[in-house]
Amino acid sequence: MKKAAEMQEQRQGANEEVTTVEFRTETPEMFEFVLQEGFQVSCVDNCSIREFLCLQLELCGDYTEKNIQTIFLNGKSVDDVDTATLRENDILALSAAMPGLVGAAMRKQGFFAKMRHSISHEGEADNDTEEEGRPCLVTVKLFNLLSRDLARDFLRHGLRFPMERFRTLIERRPKSFFSRLNEVIVNNERLRTPMDLAGSLPPSPGTVQLRLLEMEGC
Repeated sequence: MKKAAEMQEQRQGANEEVTTVEFRTETPEMFEFVLQEGFQVSCVDNCSIREFLCLQLELCGDYTEKNIQTIFLNGKSVDDVDTATLRENDILALSAAMPGLVGAAMRKQGFFAKMRHSISHEGEADNDTEEEGRPCLVTVKLFNLLSRDLARDFLRHGLRFPMERFRTLIERRPKSFFSRLNEVIVNNERLRTPMDLAGSLPPSPGTVQLRLLEMEGC
């Protein structure tokens, strides 16, 4: 069975102008400026948040259990990652523990969870199986230290970002940013130097598909 990311690329390809940007670097966390703004990532429709994180992104383990402390789905706080399901165009926000009383109240399954019952996401059993298993896109936002710690995982999976915004952000990067890129490939063509990235992007609107490649020899 093809991965959701590959199936989604085929599904979107005919209707959307997508520019692929693939790169190699030992410091993917320097792309945190993209991850904090919010990006689209492929997933299997109607899956739980746990299935999305564990099975599709392979983010299970002690780190995620301990550090993903606050989860919002479409603006509502989530306590149970097994009952909250992701559908196309949903917005999922992940954060480490936030400070103060508000942070404590928003923490999943925290002591103060009952205080924000009216803004909590109600776990729902979605019986609509007609589209179950099809690829879809959801928007993910990573806050605080998660945008650095999980950069490698999300970038390896591949993410989508509006071209216009990506071009603006890249043009603002200092030279030191490009010096940490080992290789950049745009639409299957290797750039002479990573410094050429901004100039290689098409002027038209559309979407950039950003993906981290394994370092050669690894």
